[in-house]
Amino acid sequence: MRVAWRTVGSIIDRVWADTEATVDLFTNIRRIGIDEISYKKGHKYPTVVVCHDTGRLVWVDVGKTKATLHTFFDALEASGQGRCARAAIDVLLDLFPGNPWMPTPAGPTL
Repeated sequence: MRVAWRTVGSIIDRVWADTEATVDLFTNIRRIGIDEISYKKGHKYPTVVVCHDTGRLVWVDVGKTKATLHTFFDALEASGQGRCARAAIDVLLDLFPGNPWMPTPAGPTL
């Protein structure tokens, strides 16, 4: 089956818009995973947030900067759902001192 990537992107945009209109993606967010995924040459990175409890995609945006994560946490706060209890993230937490959205980490749990 030959499908252009532009067509795939349009389908994803349409499905995502339908999902956002019918599902509150921030409901019961307690444990999340945050990662960036490289695509295309030139190192383009969307940041992806998933809910560990449900396995569902919660949020995605282009970029892997502090501002990108602030966009997610601002949306979470605006939704009225409050804070996350746990976050698995592969960046240094000292990039985010005084993070108001998550409790201070108590250290690694094995």
